[in-house]
Amino acid sequence: MSYKEWQKDARRLFFEQHMKITVISELVGKTRQTVSSFLQSQPEWNNEQAFRKEESAKRRKKQKKFYDMLHRSEPNLLREHEIAVRILSAEKYH
Repeated sequence: MSYKEWQKDARRLFFEQHMKITVISELVGKTRQTVSSFLQSQPEWNNEQAFRKEESAKRRKKQKKFYDMLHRSEPNLLREHEIAVRILSAEKYH
């Protein structure tokens, strides 16, 4: 793979297909550090980072919602509320 080909492939995989740098480095046959420094020098880097951060936040919100659905049942919520009330009351009056 020539010098320009791996760069073109890395740009396409990172900015268009949103693949991770470690996967891209394996595919193009370069080290992770080489691929990372090349991608960071690109003008689209900041936009891509913002996009990935937003996607990560959406994914994390979905994970939290699923966890709450499994683990925060009605009795648990009532118990948590009672504990919180006791703590706040103790802090306020003592």
